[in-house]
Amino acid sequence: MYLPKVIQFNSKVASAQKRYAEIAKFIGLKGSDDAELTKALIEEINEMNRKLEIPSCIRDYEGGIIDEQEFLEKLKTVAELAVGDACTGSNPRPVTNEQMEKLLTCCFYDRDVDF
Repeated sequence: MYLPKVIQFNSKVASAQKRYAEIAKFIGLKGSDDAELTKALIEEINEMNRKLEIPSCIRDYEGGIIDEQEFLEKLKTVAELAVGDACTGSNPRPVTNEQMEKLLTCCFYDRDVDF
């Protein structure tokens, strides 16, 4: 459920978008440029998630594994921990605590990543 949002976030960096476009081409997706190919990749992952009955957002995971109030109360701490995680350092786009909060919020509500 996170992957489409992470791709949206990272694809704001041209080199990352190019890599996502290469993946899209490799699996036979169509698009006239890197942006279209990346969008096609995101759509393909979303479609696979639907077929596998993977919810599109945290709010819907297992019928509401975490309610909105608890999510919002823990958001700042979870974002700080995620940014501090060793794996985050290898992300193609650097991320601040504030951006991670926004990204997690997009994942909770199934919103597009527009920042």
